[in-house]
Amino acid sequence: MSADVLIFTRIDLEIMMQQFKYIRDTDIEPWKSTVSREVRPGPKTKTDDDIKGALATSTRKVVHKLNSL
Repeated sequence: MSADVLIFTRIDLEIMMQQFKYIRDTDIEPWKSTVSREVRPGPKTKTDDDIKGALATSTRKVVHKLNSL
């Protein structure tokens, strides 16, 4: 398997960043009362580029083959 397959596409990273920002800004229960503070990447990570950088270094794409025996 090529190493290129395991690299995020720009679209993957954009989707993850939007999901991260949504969860970070969520002000609904039970999320609001369950989470006491953000540990990673931390509240200092504010810009889109900072968030994308944190996601790119802390996550990994998983490839699942279909119809394999």
